[in-house]
Amino acid sequence: MLFLAALPITILAGDPSRPVGARAVAAAAALAQQAPPESFTQGIPWTGEPGITETVAEIMVREESSAKTAEAAVVAPTELKPRLMAPEKIQDDALALEVSRWPLPGGPRGSDAAPLPDTPQTVGTSFLGPRLSESGFVPPDSMGAVGPSQVLVVVNGRIKVFDKTGVLGGLNTTTDTFFASVRTGGTSDPHVRYDRLSGRWFVTMIDVATVNRVLIAVSSSSTITNTSSFTFFSFQHDLVGTTPNADTGLFADYDTLGVDRFALYVGVNMFTSADAFRGTTGFVINKADLLAGTLTVTPFRQLAGFSCPSTGVYTPQGVHNDDPQATEGYFIGVDLCTFSKLVLRRVTNPGGTPSITGNVTLTVPTTTFPILQVHAGAAANRRLDALDDRLFAASIHT
Repeated sequence: MLFLAALPITILAGDPSRPVGARAVAAAAALAQQAPPESFTQGIPWTGEPGITETVAEIMVREESSAKTAEAAVVAPTELKPRLMAPEKIQDDALALEVSRWPLPGGPRGSDAAPLPDTPQTVGTSFLGPRLSESGFVPPDSMGAVGPSQVLVVVNGRIKVFDKTGVLGGLNTTTDTFFASVRTGGTSDPHVRYDRLSGRWFVTMIDVATVNRVLIAVSSSSTITNTSSFTFFSFQHDLVGTTPNADTGLFADYDTLGVDRFALYVGVNMFTSADAFRGTTGFVINKADLLAGTLTVTPFRQLAGFSCPSTGVYTPQGVHNDDPQATEGYFIGVDLCTFSKLVLRRVTNPGGTPSITGNVTLTVPTTTFPILQVHAGAAANRRLDALDDRLFAASIHT
């Protein structure tokens, strides 16, 4: 997870044993001098179908009915879709710091001062979330968020709510059943955020139809009970805004989610039916409209090209921000073709007619693709796979 601050940025990457010298100083100077471009691209808001509201009790009635139909079935681990990747990186950022973090311990240029001691958090309450027998999918794409009194956990195939002691609450269903009112295919790639500003839960997924949809659920309150409700929305990604467009007929994969004062920010990677990468897209979804039961989406397409040496933001992460004074939103991700570089896109007027900047590039400590991790009980040559160098989440704190 990447935590963005107003700057400096702290990122864990690279090899701490590498020396820090003139290259590090040059990189630090480059970071300080980078400024956002002045040009903006204004988006075109699109209005979708109104939301469909269901109580948790109604969702659970549907779950009980579907569970009885499937009770004799044997659940087996299943891949939801092919492993989709962007082009391989073709270069390193020459100014990347050859260090494991920035700022360096002791100050921005480093010093002989002893580093601060590690203070890892201790485990408090621990409880079991969804099981493989409930999900049925590998990988599970485990996601969760914490509200005032509850923990909402979503994985591929299952959504469950617990109180903070681990007691299961009233919502415990498959993600297909949860999103049944708005999906056109099976569900995949969950995300969940608790928004402190509105006191609501936001859950997003994609479905896996050939030309698929982005799915959104918004809770009626901060506490999920049998009598509370969710309002469901969806949009077919290539029908938003002007059509046809660069994404027409493509598959939107690996949706991301950030929530702030004004909007939801959902980024996707685009692929053909033959799994060929075709760029990235960001959607700015008006939060006030969602809370009022309507859907307004502004698309920004081709945030990255689809072949090197093109540049741009790969796997654009919507940035989560709970600052009530925020005035703009963000997408951020790794550069499509260059290691050790992040690409930021600022969104202005996200609660009205959004506009987006060009690429704002940030050199970071040296990065590379992750290594495959051995896991317990693994068969020969089977490893946990971290995909590539994409970011998994982003939040900004001032």
